[in-house]
Amino acid sequence: MNSPRRPMALILAGLMAGVAGAIVASLVSLPLRSPDDVIANTATVTVVALLVGLLGGVVWQRLHDRADGRRRLLLFAAGGFVVAVVLLGILEAVALDRFISFGVPLAAIIFAAVGLLTPAFAGLEMPGWAAPVAIVAALVVGGGLASLGDAESGDLSLDDLPTAAASETTVTSTTVASTTAGTAATSATPATSSPPDEPLNIPGDLPITSFTFTDGTATWSVPETFVDGAVEAIGVGRSEDLNGTVNLEGTSEISVDLTTFVSDQSRRDNRVNRQFAADPVATFATSELTLPATYAPGDIFATNVTGELTVNSVTRTVTWAIEARLVGNQLDVTGELDIVLTDYGVEPPSIGGFVVVEDEARLEVLFSATG
Repeated sequence: MNSPRRPMALILAGLMAGVAGAIVASLVSLPLRSPDDVIANTATVTVVALLVGLLGGVVWQRLHDRADGRRRLLLFAAGGFVVAVVLLGILEAVALDRFISFGVPLAAIIFAAVGLLTPAFAGLEMPGWAAPVAIVAALVVGGGLASLGDAESGDLSLDDLPTAAASETTVTSTTVASTTAGTAATSATPATSSPPDEPLNIPGDLPITSFTFTDGTATWSVPETFVDGAVEAIGVGRSEDLNGTVNLEGTSEISVDLTTFVSDQSRRDNRVNRQFAADPVATFATSELTLPATYAPGDIFATNVTGELTVNSVTRTVTWAIEARLVGNQLDVTGELDIVLTDYGVEPPSIGGFVVVEDEARLEVLFSATG
């Protein structure tokens, strides 16, 4: 006859099976492409596995004394797996890509672990602390691995660019440049033959004042909320189609085809392409992009650049925060700008009501222009 603690022991056996499924599924999930690292990561996989284990333990508590109890538990696990596949398919159809390819193998692991291991753990004599310790261990593993997702960042930096080879004698320049935008980061980069204590007078000492580029990078980052604001994330798109000219003594203009941006969700990309199909090219023009009055080649300087941004046939005056450096005939620039989407006639989309895009975006650009 079962002791009073026996029913709880059977439920804890299901939880232990869920722990085993959680750890294996978390490890398997790492090389898989998540539909979104905020809502589908190792932490959420672990929580789902523990809930399935708890439910499996409750089912086993009711079935363990039946002759066909093990078979019924396996049928429960198989049925749960089928329901999970259907739910994943619905989520992929109305919300985000890759729910099926990411979730199905993990669901198979979790339900198989609960169906096969729950009776085995129930047959073991385990100390009372074993199940709580195992659950905590699974949560620690799941939470610790959650940061190893594959979501792309929209952040761009001059460090992402190769430094141009200095001409003639190469020296190392380490300075801090102050501008109206603040103090630039200290840099230690190769400079041209002019030593740091003999900076150039701008623009008189510049042999080149006009630069062009055809393969810069641009990103947009937009906040997104899932399930009526319950979870927040950042959607990121990237294009390598940025191009333009920089004139340190005149007007500079850069442009990008908005339909060339690619994110981790094809449904999102299709919406962006439809939004800008009639007017795909965004431009920024300014006469303020120049070097400080005195400048040591190779130094990074920070400043603000105001000009006209045109998106979707709407032109507004905006101010970019930029960092730049000049080495030889190469001018490296990165900049960032926050905008309100509806200011440019862009309505933030909603994906099936499951994902809602906020009315704001951060734009970043990065390019190396040569003279």
